[in-house]
Amino acid sequence: MWFWETIERRLNSGVSLERAGEIIRRAGFERRGESSTYAIYRKTGNRWTLSGKDASLELGVARSNDGLYLLLRYASPLVIRDSGELVRFADELAAQLRSTGE
Repeated sequence: MWFWETIERRLNSGVSLERAGEIIRRAGFERRGESSTYAIYRKTGNRWTLSGKDASLELGVARSNDGLYLLLRYASPLVIRDSGELVRFADELAAQLRSTGE
């Protein structure tokens, strides 16, 4: 991947922003910022960038009118060889959050 790919997921489940934060922290993310309507998390990654550093994952979670909105991306726009891991991880995280809200 040679661009800044962003994966978005909308969750219509009844899970709260606070409960989502608990699940996200258990998945290895650290909270980097927050307000009453959103939170930003970061997780150390294992994808190499052109600069030779590991690419962290960034996750934004926000309340919306009908649930939660997730936005996941690598912290660097120049990640080498993502073969679908970002999409799979977003799907797994969204599934965990959906099952919690049911």
